[in-house]
Amino acid sequence: MDRVLVVALLVSLCHMSQAKPVNTFADLCNIPKEGTHPAVDLSALKGTKDYSVPSYAAPSEVYKFQLCGELEFQDSVCTKGASVCEVFVNDTGREVYGFSDSIKLQWMEDSDVLEMIMTGNPSCKKSPTLSTTTKFFFTCDKDATTPKISLKDESELGCFVEIDIATDVLCGGSGGDLYKCADGKCVESAAGIPKTQCEAVCEGPDEDQYECNGGKCSKTANGPFPSQEKCMEDCALYACVGGECVPKEGGSSYVSCLQSCPADTKYSCVDKKCVEDEKGTSKETCEADCDKDVLYDCEQDQCVVTTNGKGVNKTVCEALCGGGADKKYHCVNEVCEETTGTGTSKELCEASCEKPPERYKCTQGQCEPVTGGGGVDKEDCEKLCGGGGSDLYMCVQGTCEKSQKGVEKSACEAVCEKQRYLPDFLEA
Repeated sequence: MDRVLVVALLVSLCHMSQAKPVNTFADLCNIPKEGTHPAVDLSALKGTKDYSVPSYAAPSEVYKFQLCGELEFQDSVCTKGASVCEVFVNDTGREVYGFSDSIKLQWMEDSDVLEMIMTGNPSCKKSPTLSTTTKFFFTCDKDATTPKISLKDESELGCFVEIDIATDVLCGGSGGDLYKCADGKCVESAAGIPKTQCEAVCEGPDEDQYECNGGKCSKTANGPFPSQEKCMEDCALYACVGGECVPKEGGSSYVSCLQSCPADTKYSCVDKKCVEDEKGTSKETCEADCDKDVLYDCEQDQCVVTTNGKGVNKTVCEALCGGGADKKYHCVNEVCEETTGTGTSKELCEASCEKPPERYKCTQGQCEPVTGGGGVDKEDCEKLCGGGGSDLYMCVQGTCEKSQKGVEKSACEAVCEKQRYLPDFLEA
C-alpha cells in the first residue's frame, strides 16, 4: 500500500513540473525578432506614474493608462488589474478600457507599427452588447527617449480608444548592453534599450509639482498640486455648455461649474402632462407637443379644457374666445358699432359701411343730387347736362351762341363757319 502512495505522489509531482507557467508582464510585453522587425521589450516603458491623454470628445475626461503594468490610480470603477481607464478630471473613474492580463502584441501587416491590444469591461456602458477595447500603436522615434503620446481615435458608442506612442524602444539597440526598467531600476535585458534611455523613463517617483497661473497649470518645484490632474481640477476655468462643464476662458473652477451646471432635464408627454424622462426633449418642446392633444372650449370669455372629447386646440380657442379674439362690428346707419352677435372686423365693416358717393341727374340744365337711387356721378352729369362744366354752344344763323345744350365752342365754330356760305333757306 505504501508503495502505491509513493508512485501516485511521484506522478503528481511530474505533472506539476510540466504545468504551463502563468504569463508575466515580461512575457506579455515581449515580442521576438520577426523578419526585419527587431525584438522589442515594451516593459521598459512601464512608468513609475500613470500616463494620461485627454479626451477630445469629453474635455472633462482623460484616459489614464499604464504600459505593461497595472494603474497606480485605483477606485471603485478602476479596480486592481486595470491598465486603461477613462477618468473624470476630478479623479473619479468612469469606465475600464483595458485589463493588464489581456495584452496582445502583433506587428501590423506591411508596416513597422507594433500594435498592442487590450480588452476591458465585457459590457460597455453606452453599448452593452460591446466590450471596451484599447489599441496602442507604437512607432520608432530615436529622439523619443520619453514616449510621445497622442490620442488617435475614440468612441463612447463604439466602446474603444486608440492611442499613438512614438518611442525609441522600437528602434532596436545601438550596441553595448541593453536594459529594461524593473521596479524603478534599469536592469540588463537581452531585448531592451540603451542604459541612458532606460534611465530617462525608469527614474523614481516624479517630484515635479504644479501651480495655477491664469487658469493654466505649469510645473514648479514647490507647487501646491502634486499632479497636473489635481491642478486642472481647481485651476482650469470651465463654463456650463449644454449641461456639461467644458474648458472656457472667463469661466470658474471645475468644482464650481459642476455645482451650477445641472444636466439639462428632459421631458416626455404622459397623460397630457410633461414628466421628466432622460430620453425626452426640452420642456418647451414637450409642452408644445403635449398641448396638441388637449381640446378647449370657450366659457364666459375664457378657454377651458374640455372633458367630452370635443373642442379645438388652445391657439384656435384663444383667437375666437373673449379677449383673445378681435372685437366684432356691424354697420348701423352708416356707422360701425360693436356687436356680440355676427359681425366682422372693424376694417371690413368700415369698408362696407361708408356713405355711398352722391349721384346726380340733370334738371333744367342743372346737375342736382338724386335721392332714392339712379343718376350718375357729378362729373358725368356735368358733361351731359351743361351745368357747372365748360360753356356749351349752338350755331344760330352762322354764329355760335351759348346754350344750355350744345357742344364745345371749338366744335361749334368748326361747323358754324361753313353755314355762313349756305343759302338762308338751308340754314333754317
